[in-house]
Amino acid sequence: MREKSKKLFALILAMFMILGIPGVYAISGTVDQANESRGDWAYSIYGNKPIGQEFIPQMPLLTGVEVYVMGLWGPAADITVNIREATINGTVIASKTIYAVASDIYGWLYFGFDSAIPVNTGSVYVIEVQSTNDTHYLYTNENVYAPGNMLYVVYIEKITDLCFRTYGMELPPVPVNNITPMAAPNIAEIILAAEGVSPNQSIGKGKDREQLNLISETARHMGPQTQFDGIEKSVIVDGVEVCNPAYWDAVLAFLNSLGPGFTFDYTLYDYIEDQP
Repeated sequence: MREKSKKLFALILAMFMILGIPGVYAISGTVDQANESRGDWAYSIYGNKPIGQEFIPQMPLLTGVEVYVMGLWGPAADITVNIREATINGTVIASKTIYAVASDIYGWLYFGFDSAIPVNTGSVYVIEVQSTNDTHYLYTNENVYAPGNMLYVVYIEKITDLCFRTYGMELPPVPVNNITPMAAPNIAEIILAAEGVSPNQSIGKGKDREQLNLISETARHMGPQTQFDGIEKSVIVDGVEVCNPAYWDAVLAFLNSLGPGFTFDYTLYDYIEDQP
């Protein structure tokens, strides 16, 4: 059965090279793991199910995969890629189907996920490929991808890998909070200066119009306590007392309640402090 599952198509490769080529897809992310060298052997997706390829991601977000597909003459097929944890029967963490893939396809077929999928770097995952018809084949090569193996039916093919690419991206950087805690009036002064707004403002209309100093109003609203609207001005991070972002947000919300419409926040101040 194992020998029957292998298909050698050397005699018809040249013909398929000039037939249908997969469409152009918008690829998200950069190549993380891959076996890009194609050999002469291809395995039926439908006839060897379940069929897939192990891989070990090095990027924490998975955005898509590609497999090298060859179709035979016949009906189109819906082709699905599942990303499974650890084994070919593991939990599915992502799935993508391309409908009505033409049977004259020859080349890379990209499956982009609707959103980036968090994965554990260094852990084993499996690209499982499914097809609704026995008209599409996956190209392979000898054991080029050392971190994983091709899997099909009940076999772990340790001398063969599917032709595949995985795409991923890094996590966005997390802002470092190294701002010394400060009282609400000081924060109001920083926000006003950054926005280029004078503390002295006219609030209201007509007989209700009054002159206010926004820094003084912030101090009055805070009162004798260290909290502002019930929020502490500092938090402890890794044993260090730093400003509480929620405290800055509360001051910003108070200033906006008076009408100016500011957007400045503590992360921008952190950036300004770090500048030479």
